[in-house]
Amino acid sequence: MLPFIYLISAILVSTLSVQGSEVHHIVGGTKAKRCEFPHIVFIYTAKNGHYFGCGGSLIDNKHVLTAAHCMAGDVTKVDILIGSLDKRTMPIWAPVARFIKNSKYAKLRSTVVNDIAVLTLAKPVRFTSCIKPIRMATPDEAFVGDCVIAGWGRTGFNLPTSQILLRANVPIMDHATCANRLPIILKQHLCVGSGKILDTTTCKGDSGGPLMCKSAVDGSQVLAGIVSYGWKCNTGLAVFTKVSYYLDWVNSVRKLIP
Repeated sequence: MLPFIYLISAILVSTLSVQGSEVHHIVGGTKAKRCEFPHIVFIYTAKNGHYFGCGGSLIDNKHVLTAAHCMAGDVTKVDILIGSLDKRTMPIWAPVARFIKNSKYAKLRSTVVNDIAVLTLAKPVRFTSCIKPIRMATPDEAFVGDCVIAGWGRTGFNLPTSQILLRANVPIMDHATCANRLPIILKQHLCVGSGKILDTTTCKGDSGGPLMCKSAVDGSQVLAGIVSYGWKCNTGLAVFTKVSYYLDWVNSVRKLIP
């Protein structure tokens, strides 16, 4: 059993970090290609008197999916940055008008549940070759090959950060195998990674970012998971919120707040 659980974390950033200081990254990743993930956004949140950063995914021209824990606390302002690999040169800053966390979100001693939130932008974004939404995976949709993680999180638990988006290929661990390794794994969770020590995984600062998988139905890249929680970035394993489990909830929120 892994002894130390932490939210993969809306990592604290200074007001200068987006302008020209430091940012945050995937463990064992490589630099993403320009416009490779046109749906990925960086979420810049003011809460509890500080600024925090998370990842997110554009699912249409006005809505972004992220982790509920990114929106926990006394949130006073949220913006999304989109359109570049480098957080310092994002061409679009879009204010978030409102957000809804899943009402049953909770951080428990051995797991995190219902870790999903929908952000609604104040104005729709215009799609370009570098700004496009991603389709959410449907229930029981099969995937082909490894999936992809990407984000601006740390390269290790106590290692320095980077300003450029990183990406990496990772397998989804069989649910039964993961349930044997971890205290509480539910149908709403996806375990991601090989489980090998020091292998590729997400880390602090990657919270809310996407798990992207190739659909066996049409070969397209779909949003399968949302970065939720892990350990000390050295276990080769992290837990994601399973997007298809919440598909009806997400669509109901989009209808409620169009």
